[in-house]
Amino acid sequence: MGTGWGERSPRRVPTTGGLAGLGVESRRPETDGGEASVSNDVAVQARDFGGCTILTVPGDLDAALADEIRWAANAADSRHVVVDLGRAGSVDPSAATALVGLHQRIRARGGGVCVVTRDHDVRAQIERAAAGPAPRCYSEIGDALEASMSERQAGLARLA
Repeated sequence: MGTGWGERSPRRVPTTGGLAGLGVESRRPETDGGEASVSNDVAVQARDFGGCTILTVPGDLDAALADEIRWAANAADSRHVVVDLGRAGSVDPSAATALVGLHQRIRARGGGVCVVTRDHDVRAQIERAAAGPAPRCYSEIGDALEASMSERQAGLARLA
């Protein structure tokens, strides 16, 4: 069920940790006190949405999830990334720094990162981590996608 923006459903492939590629759900390993790791929880979901990569984080953003976000964005080779932190109540300082770094690298290639969150503390954590331009924050994913798609269209027009 799409939204009319060219959305494709995410592919779901079980993995044993790390993001296996764009459109793949990553599963975080769980242990029961030293036993073998079992892959049960979805960590980061990635999908393409009309040339924009959407990365959805199911909860608080920690350093491990930040690594998965960076890996997924690099694997997608996208200049326009929306990170949905709608369920996050906190962002680890190292994860905020990693998110800002990703934004700066993508910005250097002519794109950017948009963050979706309604949580003012999450926004503040990301802004504190930025020495320069921080990723733009939006309360609704639709607004972030619209901004990202507009930026993408403007970039394509400059190339034409």
